[in-house]
Amino acid sequence: MDTLGELKQFLEPKTRPDVKLIAIQHILGLTASPDTCNDLTSTKHIDIVNAIIGLLADSFDQVVTIALDILLNLSAEKVSAKNILDNSSPSIVSVLLKHIVNAESPLADKCCKILNNLTSSQSLAAQTLQAMQNDNLNLDQLVSSFAIQNYNRKKCDLNYLAKVFGNLTQIADFRQYVLDKEKCIIQRLIPFTEYAESSVRREGIVALIKNCCFHTESHAWLLGDTVDLLPKLLLPLAGGEEFDDEDNDKLPIECQYLPSDKKREPSAQIRKILLETLLQLCTIKQNRMFIRDKNTYLILRELHKTEIDKEVLLACENVVDILIRTEDEIGVDELHTVEVPEDMTEKFNNMDEEFLKSS
Repeated sequence: MDTLGELKQFLEPKTRPDVKLIAIQHILGLTASPDTCNDLTSTKHIDIVNAIIGLLADSFDQVVTIALDILLNLSAEKVSAKNILDNSSPSIVSVLLKHIVNAESPLADKCCKILNNLTSSQSLAAQTLQAMQNDNLNLDQLVSSFAIQNYNRKKCDLNYLAKVFGNLTQIADFRQYVLDKEKCIIQRLIPFTEYAESSVRREGIVALIKNCCFHTESHAWLLGDTVDLLPKLLLPLAGGEEFDDEDNDKLPIECQYLPSDKKREPSAQIRKILLETLLQLCTIKQNRMFIRDKNTYLILRELHKTEIDKEVLLACENVVDILIRTEDEIGVDELHTVEVPEDMTEKFNNMDEEFLKSS
């Protein structure tokens, strides 16, 4: 690692391309080890990381590609990701976002993946959001770059930006932004729960929705006509089963009389998140009554018949267990206010684990 300090001189823009390429390829090899990633991003060697960030503007495509791969590897390690956020100059967040919102940047997709790594935990997401705020980033422009079809004319799809949004909604400030009733941000994003071209995009958006549903004060608005969230959650869980007219009429309009070849969401992870979101919406009595009245049980019943993933089955049963009970049986208006004794919490967790093992 003593040779690292000597490498920086070969990463300057004026360095001969062949020499620069050899140096950066050597550094890429070092990023295969978590320990080396942490050392490389330490205060002692951060100048090298800053030089690599600078190489994203290099005139040689191969150098730029390898620089992106190095940053992708470094950001995948939690310690080195924090080191980069702490010490990069210029801020790596600022550099990445300039490429992401630039409709002509061929680097946008890899920049989205790096930013996804830099927001992968709650603490990293908070730090990244703070960097965005320090840079006076226009969040509306970021959302538009994601939501506008074919925004990037270099054919970058920006799908990983959905994962970034999902990660950032772990933070209250970003949830507040997404749930701003005047901005209509969540209304622009929730249609991507049905985006067939990318499971990455779908998963990021359903994670965003789930995190936003932890803000119980917004539940009535989310379920109301303005956002109309329930059918957006149910449609991916619905198949092509036939129901009689009476049952169909109780379902949300979008979920009525679906074609026989209607396919459910193919990703078990996304189905699980959708069900966990429904469960979160069931914490309040008014919501539970609304969700029951919309015949949600019918779709979950059919999902349960065909589901083979154990975790999805458990998530489905957790929602059904609430929906089939009367409010007298439940006995409280808000489930999240009920304090469960520690020994019972452990018992329930053990029961869940046994179910997953035995199913």
